[in-house]
This record gives sequence, structure tokens and C-alpha cells, in this order.
Amino acid sequence: MSESASGASRISQALLRFAAPLGVLVLMAVLFSLGSGGKFLTPQNLQDIGQQAAIIVIVGVGQTLVIVSGGIDLSVGAVVAFTGTLAAVLMLEHNVPPLLAALLATLAGGMIGFFNGFVSTRTKLHPFIITLGSMMVFRGLALALTGARNTSLLPPMFLGLASGEFPLDERHKLFIPSILMLYIVIVGVAAHIFLTYTRGGRYCFAIGSNPESARLSGVKVDAWLTRYFVMAGLLFGFGGVVQAARIRIGQPTGSESMELEAIAAAVIGGTSLSGGRGSVLGTVLGALLMASLRVGLRMLRLDSYWQTVALGVAIVVAVVYDRVSRARSR
Repeated sequence: MSESASGASRISQALLRFAAPLGVLVLMAVLFSLGSGGKFLTPQNLQDIGQQAAIIVIVGVGQTLVIVSGGIDLSVGAVVAFTGTLAAVLMLEHNVPPLLAALLATLAGGMIGFFNGFVSTRTKLHPFIITLGSMMVFRGLALALTGARNTSLLPPMFLGLASGEFPLDERHKLFIPSILMLYIVIVGVAAHIFLTYTRGGRYCFAIGSNPESARLSGVKVDAWLTRYFVMAGLLFGFGGVVQAARIRIGQPTGSESMELEAIAAAVIGGTSLSGGRGSVLGTVLGALLMASLRVGLRMLRLDSYWQTVALGVAIVVAVVYDRVSRARSR
């Protein structure tokens, strides 16, 4: 096969991977719109879908970096709960300014990512094991920070990270409309540029495809793997801050299944659990698909456990589709 034909084949396969989740998303929109009498596609409902998808996009993009490089991170939900609770404790018990508390909590997520990556690469154990342990550690630390109690009465400046309303003084405030959707754009574009146009992004795919070949080519595999975990941890930490601002409390028991949602968003969007393949756009589509599924089922007044069933089916279908498409490409 010529180089041009091979390139065209790769492009067609990439378009096909995007077409699958996009087609399902459009089909769901049509079905839910019909089932709800046209209420599903109202501006208010679409905004609700975008707001629900924002947190999953933030943490899902971090998970995508790790999965593409050949790993996986099960500590997502624990890190989100820990960093959100940490920000609340810093503000309420130590009088740390809201934006500084948000920054420190985000950096704490990066430090957790460094721990996961450093221990995984040094011990040569699969990240599944290391992040499973850190999930339990930081879930326990989140509970210990507040004695397993929620923390409320968060400052308005902190809540503005989700509402977009930042009080400047008693009479004036700065308002950023649709700030949660803005996060989707900023995180998505930045991660897409990193994966597509930078050396670190190329290394991410190379390491995920064949780490030994990447090592023989001069890539410092362990150092780069640790960096991907750090970047993912920063996104998890920021996701925890935004989540706390959105629900208006620091909740140490929250986000218990967020690691599954982050993995699902990446996998549904075409990221291969075998590593070496994935995209930020696919993850964004996967997150939107899951948010649409939740909102649509709720509008049809189906019990919440059907959301879990539907999400599980979507993951299985996505993994099977990935396996079949890989076999065809070979």
C-alpha cells in the first residue's frame, strides 16, 4: 500500500471513530425529543446537558491522556472528592482566599498524579494497581478532612467558578456567561493541541502503541508517563474544584463513580483501552453522549438505575467496536 493510500486509510478510520459516537448522539437527541414532545432540544435543556458534561469532559480528558499512553487511573473520583473538600477546608477553616484555595487544590491533584505516575514507573506495576490503592487512600483522606461531613457556606467568589458570577465589591460583580461550557472549550482545545501538535503528544501515542519501541527510539518513557499522570491529576484537581463550586459544598463522599464515567467518556469517544489511540474530540462527544443519556432518561421519568444500565451497555458496545475496528485495520 502506498504512503498516500495508507494516510487516506488512517484518516477514514479516524472519521469513522468520530462518526460512531456522533451518530449515536444525534439518534439519541431525535428519540428523546420525540419521547418528550420536543422538550429535549430546548435551549434550557441543552444548557443543562452542557453543564452536566463539563465535569466529565475535564476529568475525561485527563483520563484520555493516561489511557492513550497505555495506562489507566482509577483514582479520579477520589481525587475529585479530595480536592473539592480540600478547597472547602482551606477557605472555611484556614481563611485562604477562594481563588488561592482553588489553585492549591488543583496543584494537590497534580501532586497525586505525580505520586501515581512515579510509583507506577518505579515499581513497574500496572497503574491499575497503584491507582486503585491511591483511590482508597485519598477517599479516606477526603473523609478525614471533615470527619466525613459535608462543608457548606462556601464563599461566593469560589461559587463563581461554576456560576460565572464573581463579586468585586458590594455593588459590582464580574459575570462570565456559560462558564462551564467555556471550560469544555478551553480544556478541549488545549489538550487537542498538546496531543496533536507537540512532541509530548506524539510520545503519548508512541508509548501507548509500543513502549519498548519508543524507549529504543530515545524516548524517556518513564519520565513522560509520569508527566501524563501529573497533567491528568491537575485536571482531576480542577474538576474537583469546579464540582465543589457547582454543588456548593465540599462533599468527601461524592463522585464515587466518576472514574467509571471518565473512562466511559474516553472509550465511547474512540479511545482504545489497549493504548496508542484516542482523541480529545472523541472524549468530548462521549461526555456529551452520557450527559444526554442522563437528561433524556430523566425527562422520560425512568428510574435512575436505568442510567447505569444504559451506561454499562454503551461501554461494552464501545469496547467491542474498538476491538472490531482494530482487527479490520490490521
